[in-house]
Amino acid sequence: MTGPYRKLRKTYRLGLAGTNATSLATFRQVLRALTSAQQDSVLQTMDNGLAKGDQWKQISAKSFFALVLGHTMQGFYGDPRHGAIANV
Repeated sequence: MTGPYRKLRKTYRLGLAGTNATSLATFRQVLRALTSAQQDSVLQTMDNGLAKGDQWKQISAKSFFALVLGHTMQGFYGDPRHGAIANV
């Protein structure tokens, strides 16, 4: 994360740690080790603002989820294959 996104490094560090903490608290495994359905459950908990833990005291799970979702959508829809205009 460089350039204009450099300012989001701390947010991503906290959010990723919080996501894994939520995963561990719920399923006793880190997010990447979960099934798709379990991963969806962790993300839904975050999206609903129901994730608990010390990691979410500095940033909210709901706002981190929204940030990642927004960046994911920008990456997808910013690709020329999905309608973005390529730099000429």
